[in-house]
Amino acid sequence: MESQGGRTRSQSRGRRGNLLSEDSPPVVGVFIEQAQVDDAISQRLNVLDELLNTERDYLNDIRVIVEKYQKPILEQKLLLPDEAAKIFSNTQDLVQLHSNLYEQLQEKINDVRFMQKIEHCVTEIFANSVEELKGYSTYSANYKRSLRRVSKMSEKFPLFAAFLQNAQDQDKLKLRLIDYLIKPIQRLCKYPLIFRELLKKTPIDHVDYRFMTETMNQLENITTYVNEETQQAENMKKLKGIQKLISGYDGLVVPGRNLQHEGTLEVTVDKEKPKICKVFLFNDIMLIGRYKAKKKHQITHVIPMTGILLIPEYTDISVALKESPGVSVHSAMTVPGVGSPSGSPLSSSSSSSSSSSSPTGRSSRGPLRKGHSLVQLSSITHSGGGNDFFFQIVGIELKKKFTIRCESIKERHEWTTKIEDNIDFLLVRSGSTFELTPEQELDRERAARKMLQERNEELNRKIMDLQRRLEEETRLRKSLEDKLKRRANSLSSTSPPSSPSLERLHT
Repeated sequence: MESQGGRTRSQSRGRRGNLLSEDSPPVVGVFIEQAQVDDAISQRLNVLDELLNTERDYLNDIRVIVEKYQKPILEQKLLLPDEAAKIFSNTQDLVQLHSNLYEQLQEKINDVRFMQKIEHCVTEIFANSVEELKGYSTYSANYKRSLRRVSKMSEKFPLFAAFLQNAQDQDKLKLRLIDYLIKPIQRLCKYPLIFRELLKKTPIDHVDYRFMTETMNQLENITTYVNEETQQAENMKKLKGIQKLISGYDGLVVPGRNLQHEGTLEVTVDKEKPKICKVFLFNDIMLIGRYKAKKKHQITHVIPMTGILLIPEYTDISVALKESPGVSVHSAMTVPGVGSPSGSPLSSSSSSSSSSSSPTGRSSRGPLRKGHSLVQLSSITHSGGGNDFFFQIVGIELKKKFTIRCESIKERHEWTTKIEDNIDFLLVRSGSTFELTPEQELDRERAARKMLQERNEELNRKIMDLQRRLEEETRLRKSLEDKLKRRANSLSSTSPPSSPSLERLHT
């Protein structure tokens, strides 16, 4: 029969039914005559049969991790308990969880008396195990570290390496420890797929359809939760690693922050000399610091993503603001009192933009989507090659302009795209992608221009002050030179004449 045939194929794949200890749960198949039930129920029972058989196989696998590896390693003192815990994580908890799941599934699926509501019984089992299944987040977050520890301990301790090789040689399928350690990662993702297949075989008007749908959604949510927790753990590890490489900023390790991009770039701050800097782009901040080859990078500027203006093309902002409204600028900053009483994020788009939009909504030069572009300035091409490698950002809170030079156009595109994506995310999250009236767009554009013009005026004042000081120093130097000349002339005119007698004597 089909169900028996499917089960026989599953059991004939070389599984280790006799590999476990004597108290392992017995393997019991699902034997149901298809003549006794209609085709729809038979199809659902086939899916449930596959669920039970794969659950049994998985339970065997994780028991191998505990019985054939973890316990012998501790008993033979091949590793310290702390080192073993870093490798095996909470595997024993997973064994207990799935032992209970398997026993319940086995009881329900093999009880034909509950056949008409057998799906409800199965989904109820998983619905009651939702919280326990979240324990996979611990295992998943530790998984990569576990693999690294296995490799490191094998190199460090020859006896441990020999034990692993011997265990692999005795395994019927010749699987390594790392082959078993990945099993929990794979298993959790299969539950939503099994329930989705079960739903396909279940009529929509079935009494258990809604409950099965809810359970499937819960399992998908658990998978998402575990993935997010794993990603967060990896992000925190990266942040801690970067924190050790920098100085001048101690608040890097924050939940929810993740690294987007990093690199060594040439950065010019305002009109200072260009410097080689280490740049880190996170989802919420951008760090710029002095590059140190053998020491910690000294962070000099911390720029919040909510206060960044991005100009994908190299241009002179002060000139462009006054002469050419058209260089694309991207921002998620807020200007209180402009456009709305609460100060919505700056976002406007010039109706006369000359940039052609792509089907995805991005222009060929940058993101000029409605509600996302702060100011549009026309592209200005400077003399001297290499301008295509540059882009600019303005730190609104810092009131500084950063001209950044990349090694290639590709690298510049990577940086600007990631910055744009961060700004887009902040705009969407803040709900600021709304349509603006022409008056609001004009007000916001004026506000942005005013902020940049104020910064330019401040720089001009500093330049004029320096020029004034230089003129004063020049006048002072000239005055001192004149005094020295007059003093020299005065000394020359008042020196006594030489004696004639002395001159004759000398002759």
